Amino acid sequence: MTMMPFHVLFPEEARTECRTVTPINQAALPNRTFLFMELYCVEPRCDCRRVIFHVFDAEARRHVASINHAFEPPEPPFEDEGQTFLDPINPQSELSDALLGLFEDRDRHLPRGGGPGDSHGTNPGPRGDQAQVLESASVSRSIQGLMAPSGRTKRTKFRDQVHRPLIDTGLLELTIPDKPTSPQQRYRATAIGQELLKQNDE
Repeated sequence: MTMMPFHVLFPEEARTECRTVTPINQAALPNRTFLFMELYCVEPRCDCRRVIFHVFDAEARRHVASINHAFEPPEPPFEDEGQTFLDPINPQSELSDALLGLFEDRDRHLPRGGGPGDSHGTNPGPRGDQAQVLESASVSRSIQGLMAPSGRTKRTKFRDQVHRPLIDTGLLELTIPDKPTSPQQRYRATAIGQELLKQNDE
């Protein structure tokens, strides 16, 4: 079974979609952003109707789970496989079980989707000013340095509409995270942010 990332199959949609989750007050998971990257089967004669989610910890910059999910519950003789499970041949971590539970709980509250291209449960990814800022943040920059590419002059609106969303989704990080108001504070694109920009350019 050959799996291809969503952004390769649908590059235009991928420019404006990014599925992220930030768990709040969950004992088994840290309170930080996790990125869910979708991969779909592209075998010409295969009708597996499955998607694999590679889950990345944005702050720790590592692959922490791989979730295999079928569009419909499996039918005999494969009913023992389950509809959603941790994929045994892809990377897992100590957070995998908790992320699987988070995914299953979230999935129960989402509209039913039919395959690649569906945007149910997705959040906007970097676009417009956000994409420009993220590109400029390939090197560490001050808040003023980040504002320059967008041409914005009002810092409050810039923080609310561009700067903060990039940080909240794990695409932009602080160089001095334990001192957020330091005069020496700079910002740079995270590994995931850089990867998303690279994928959009391919």
